[in-house]
Amino acid sequence: MGDEAKTLWDKVLEALRGRVGEQMIDKLLRPLEALDAADGVLLLRAPNDFAREWVTKGYVPVVEETLRYLTGTAWTIHWAASAKAGASTAPRAAPKPPPPLPRPAPARPAPAAPVASAPAPAAPKPAAPPRTMAPPVSTRAPAPAHNPGAASGSAGCGLSPKYTFDTFVNGPSNNVAHAMAQAMSNLAGRRVNVLFLCGGTGLGKTHLSNAIGHRILEQKPGARIVYVSAETFTNEYVAAIQQKRMEEFRGRYRNECDGLLIDDVQFLAGREGTQEEFFHTFNALYQKDIPIVLTSDVLPQNLHGMAERLCSRFASGLVAEVYPPELETRIAILRKKAEQDGVKLDDETAALIASAGSNVRELEGMLMKLSIRASLNGRGVIDAALARETLRIGSKPAVTTVEDVQRAVCDHYRIKLNQLTGKDRHKEVALPRQVAMYLARTHLGTSFPQIGARFNGKDHTTVMSSVRKVAKLRVDDLEVAAALEAISLKLGFAAPVLDVAAGAEEYSSR
Repeated sequence: MGDEAKTLWDKVLEALRGRVGEQMIDKLLRPLEALDAADGVLLLRAPNDFAREWVTKGYVPVVEETLRYLTGTAWTIHWAASAKAGASTAPRAAPKPPPPLPRPAPARPAPAAPVASAPAPAAPKPAAPPRTMAPPVSTRAPAPAHNPGAASGSAGCGLSPKYTFDTFVNGPSNNVAHAMAQAMSNLAGRRVNVLFLCGGTGLGKTHLSNAIGHRILEQKPGARIVYVSAETFTNEYVAAIQQKRMEEFRGRYRNECDGLLIDDVQFLAGREGTQEEFFHTFNALYQKDIPIVLTSDVLPQNLHGMAERLCSRFASGLVAEVYPPELETRIAILRKKAEQDGVKLDDETAALIASAGSNVRELEGMLMKLSIRASLNGRGVIDAALARETLRIGSKPAVTTVEDVQRAVCDHYRIKLNQLTGKDRHKEVALPRQVAMYLARTHLGTSFPQIGARFNGKDHTTVMSSVRKVAKLRVDDLEVAAALEAISLKLGFAAPVLDVAAGAEEYSSR
């Protein structure tokens, strides 16, 4: 079982990469050794007691959750004797993880500091209070710890080796963003030094951002790339203030930086002090023609809670949206990923899996889950039967009401239900409302008056107009078409079941 346990553990680490971060995995989780995997128990061995305590307090729940997602069954983590003497050989239940610490406590070091030192051989005494042992992370996708002043090179700056232009699958949904990213990474021919990538979760923004960093390093091997999340930037800024190390902080970000890559910049919203510091950092790098790449889930003009001058600067460079990939691109993504992982996947199965996912992250997760299931079952190939059984493709959709559609639309567009059903006519709300009406009509066959009643008593003629508009946009607007397909897949439907335009005309003639 040793080889199977190692294979399973490697898959877990790969799945956790997007939630925990490259550096935490390499420093804290990868040194763990998977000894056995059987009967829902994964036996791990840590290099020392200190590493075991850290993982137990902060990471066991998310590891067990990942195992359950990948295999479809419940798992628990047990520990073997540590590589260094002193660890108990008896299996132990995983204690609850420490509470999230979004900001450092007043008299404590930066959140990233304990993680960076976790694998160091000099472990604290066992008698130390438990709170000093708990890593400052939660099971909710913590930001990767990172030292912006680290040496050059993809490993030193936190870039993922798998996110390059060579591994990126280009298609109609992302070709503009891909072209802008390549232009941005060309140091010799670059005319602007700011790129703002926006789009939903799991669509490739982080991939393109990393690819730019790798390309810059190829052209300038000694370049110092800083790749962090907005949350990490905020935590480091707060820690620098508390420790009176602002000059060092500013030096790393403004003077020792040849390329700044910031993920999820929308999380700076509402943080006035951090925004002020980032504004001056942005200006300092901009004036030096240093490449700046930002990713966000919304366009600059829709960043609520962000200083207007920052939004203006974000929009001053290249702005590219990444849309949900269409079916052909999703199939190509699956084939590429399967090839990289050495997974055998035929065309029928690739198309079947692609029809069940709406973004890159979902597709990668499904492929990983199928790969592990095939390995545990002794199958060498992922076939259509395994895909249907594991992913439950073809099962009856769980959607039964207009409210189900409304919730799915709110989740996709990241708005609140009361906004969707309210009277707000701004485009950010009006279009999702029209999309929800269209989907309720096409997927559920709900009458126009009934749909209107679910949207705060809208008149049936308003619903008819919305349905006609979205039916036209589905043909003319790539973004709307991609959104409709993505939401439909989430709801468990592959395609509309009614001729919407004909249905609207029929109703209006009555």
